[in-house]
Amino acid sequence: MENDAEISMIKKFAENAAPESYKNLLNCFSGLGYRNATFHDFCAAQTDLLLRHDVDVSLEFALQIADIECDSGYKSTFFILMSSEFYNPASSAARAIIKKVIAMGHEIGLHFDASVYKKDLTILNAAAKQECNTLEDIIGAAIKVTAFHRPGTCYPEFLGMDMLFADRLHAYAPQFFSEKVYVSDGAGYWSHGHPLDHPAVENKTGLQLLTHPYLWVQVGTQSRTQKLDSFLGNRSAFLSREVSRNFKFYGAK
Repeated sequence: MENDAEISMIKKFAENAAPESYKNLLNCFSGLGYRNATFHDFCAAQTDLLLRHDVDVSLEFALQIADIECDSGYKSTFFILMSSEFYNPASSAARAIIKKVIAMGHEIGLHFDASVYKKDLTILNAAAKQECNTLEDIIGAAIKVTAFHRPGTCYPEFLGMDMLFADRLHAYAPQFFSEKVYVSDGAGYWSHGHPLDHPAVENKTGLQLLTHPYLWVQVGTQSRTQKLDSFLGNRSAFLSREVSRNFKFYGAK
């Protein structure tokens, strides 16, 4: 059960999470003098803003966020799942979207779901390397960063792990992940309070800002559950169209 404070936080987030509010958030960071950093040049001791997106449900939503950021003069890293039940990064439509995101100057990383494999670091490293190689073949670009999918739920020991993973940087390494440098909207509300109220902003130090596109590109007044319902409704309509397109007898029923 969610307590009253959590419900209040969730409601406030849901009311404000919309495309325009995300753009306004970026503009606020610009006004505060933050530099748009990447995983390759982020410095926690400086006013660096590292933007990251875990693409959990929709590449189309990711493209909308990429457009907003590009228009605002920002670049970010989009982490894509290879084992998603919601989208197929190898499909022609997905490839076209990813190419558009890359053309804007954004980076693609691997969103790695460790729960798919045996809980053994050697096995997980090898699996992540293979997934990186596959994703590189799909997008025609190097994968230089990984991010674990739901590590706090499945593998909390990965949080703050001080080593490369799959021979690459990972988003939960100590230089990117601590209460001093990290804030996320992962549960449908801000994990460490609103980003602009974060101690890093008060101290003018670096911040990794993790957001999930599905929360920001749909109607802002919807709850997080309603946003997922909207996604499922649109996805169902898309699948029905695809079935009709591929099976003529179905469309003529």
